[in-house]
Amino acid sequence: MMSISCFIKCVYWEKEDGSKQKINLPGNYEIKPGHTMILSTTLSEDYDATSFAIRSSLQDVKFYVGDELRTEYSTKDTRLAGKNSASRYIFCPTTYRDAGKTLRIELTTYTSNYSGVVNEIYCGSQAEIWQYIYNDYGISTFIAFFILFAGITSIIFGSALKFTYHTTFSMEYLGWCMVMGATWMLGESKIRQILVPNASSLASLCFVMIMLSPLPLLFYADSIQNGKHRKLYKYIGYIVLLNFVISSILYLAKVKDYIETLPVAQCILICVFILVFIHLCQYIRKYSHSRSDYFLLFGLFLVLVCIAIESISVYFVAMISGIFIGIGMIVLLLTNIARTIHRIQLIEQTRHQKELDIEKKENKKITLQMMQSLSTTIEAKDEYTRGHSRRVAQYAALVAKSLGWTDQEIENIKSCAYLHDIGKIGIPDQILNKPGQLTEDEFSLIKQHTIIGQDILKRHHNHTSLR
Repeated sequence: MMSISCFIKCVYWEKEDGSKQKINLPGNYEIKPGHTMILSTTLSEDYDATSFAIRSSLQDVKFYVGDELRTEYSTKDTRLAGKNSASRYIFCPTTYRDAGKTLRIELTTYTSNYSGVVNEIYCGSQAEIWQYIYNDYGISTFIAFFILFAGITSIIFGSALKFTYHTTFSMEYLGWCMVMGATWMLGESKIRQILVPNASSLASLCFVMIMLSPLPLLFYADSIQNGKHRKLYKYIGYIVLLNFVISSILYLAKVKDYIETLPVAQCILICVFILVFIHLCQYIRKYSHSRSDYFLLFGLFLVLVCIAIESISVYFVAMISGIFIGIGMIVLLLTNIARTIHRIQLIEQTRHQKELDIEKKENKKITLQMMQSLSTTIEAKDEYTRGHSRRVAQYAALVAKSLGWTDQEIENIKSCAYLHDIGKIGIPDQILNKPGQLTEDEFSLIKQHTIIGQDILKRHHNHTSLR
């Protein structure tokens, strides 16, 4: 029995002029879009594998064993729009009876991006082939699902924080970036045909995610910078939407597939990343010195490099299936979690300080009211100076106002005026209300009320109204 270790490494390319060229696999050869590339090889006399498989790269595929059309793949009658069939693995069943027969594979695509692309041809049992593919590309699919779950969790968590603290957190917009990135990774996954029955819809959604991904990135950057470049980001968002609309019209009209208009979307995405990275560098250097913000910059830079690698790799035979972007997204998620925790700590500290300030202000207000009430009570027992403190406070306020003092300063001088005779609490009532002339000893005792008042008020020297 042949195992999956058996690959067909070279085949013959039957050209349109009747000649044959021996070619190695995988490879990329010159052929015009819309023309069929015919590959052929002769199965060995001891051949006994049960399947052949090849990955279609936006190609219609036909498998012939001998003169028999064994397998045919085309989404022409099932896809909603576009010119090409979605990429996927195509399996051709075989038996030991096919030993010695000619295997012929016809590949047809209508885009120059993958015209002439020939991927590896596997032979073995279908289960063995899938096991080999899974071993090679399963990890990127797991990463995609993890990022999708983390993205949805980030959106929910960001929304909950927004509801709790009544402010927008960048975590929510990062979540949308992650969901779109994960959808793109799943769309590019080599095993996506196992995940969804219609590979064409997922492939199209993959391109849509690339075109629209700058939008949550702009929202993310805007939330971090508190709207500093909001007007510019809004115009860039319009450009992103315009590109999406134009590309979709061309796709639905079968003029150009998404893969053919993809370079424009990739350029916009990379430009947005560079612009956001520069803006965040400027913002963090000027307004923030938090270590978590510098980690955020590192994460963005890593994702930018990963996007550049993925954008270049999409035009080659061996695609990376989003593994680099996945790693970059995970790093960015971790840095953003650290930044969100730091921001929550700052918000809690600010809220706690505000509560302390309010409590302190209320305590000062109550203390001042008590002292003013005490002053009024003291004056009530002195029939000669009743209402004196109130009048002094009014006159002091008028003088302060004419001098151009602030409202707070006027309020402070009024409070001091109310309390200027509070020391009379230490003077006996019979002296305060004596109808006749005071003796020298009594007058000396009366004059002590200023010292008594000082002793009372100095205990509250931190009170801003009494300074």
